[in-house]
Amino acid sequence: MAIHKIIFDVGQVLINFSPKNLFLKILKTDQEVDYFLKNICTWKWHLNQDVVFDTSKAAGPMVKQYPKYKEAIEAFYGRFLEMINYKHEENINLALDLKKEDTKFIYSVIFQEINLKNIDYKIVL
Repeated sequence: MAIHKIIFDVGQVLINFSPKNLFLKILKTDQEVDYFLKNICTWKWHLNQDVVFDTSKAAGPMVKQYPKYKEAIEAFYGRFLEMINYKHEENINLALDLKKEDTKFIYSVIFQEINLKNIDYKIVL
């Protein structure tokens, strides 16, 4: 049976990202970054954007609740590319092979600001 369509989740499937890359620039210490990611912009909060919310509106309620962390909260979705560590070469190569066979792609990505064609890693499928 031929594959005609495939869905790729971009984060952690095509690219690896770590929020610490970005937040060490803003919050400065590992302890403050760990606190921020465990208590404010948590992984659960991040995943909830994928299911329920529009990421362009995600920061507002958090900034009201944690005004001290305004810059970091707004950066979570506004500066995503700074979180990227590397691309998953095997998965990229698989996607490129499937693309050669005229497979249609659907990308699951919650960062609305991302244009896959502009990522440094040349993930142009």
